[in-house]
Amino acid sequence: MAADIVAEELIEAGATGVVVNVGGDLVVLGTPDDDKSWYMGIEDPRHPLEHVAVLRMQCGAMASSGMTIRNWHRLDGTTAHHLIDPVSLRPATSGLINATVHAADEAYG
Repeated sequence: MAADIVAEELIEAGATGVVVNVGGDLVVLGTPDDDKSWYMGIEDPRHPLEHVAVLRMQCGAMASSGMTIRNWHRLDGTTAHHLIDPVSLRPATSGLINATVHAADEAYG
């Protein structure tokens, strides 16, 4: 939501296009000066300098998270992360290592 607010204020102040990244939560409004859309790379969690996909965006929000960077050890010695299984409400054990969500805006992403 913070990224949405900042992006909207920048557009209201006269920017024709903005990309706002607040802690990995990304919001895009408008277009860059030299193209019709922004190019957003989704980083490969196994190879951080490579992309698994590139999206073209003019408006919207994107957030990515994964197990390889944001994880911690519990007191019982098990590793946890914040990719949550919606059924068990516990860290997912499906083998999924990264998730990216694209939405109309960050408030609903």
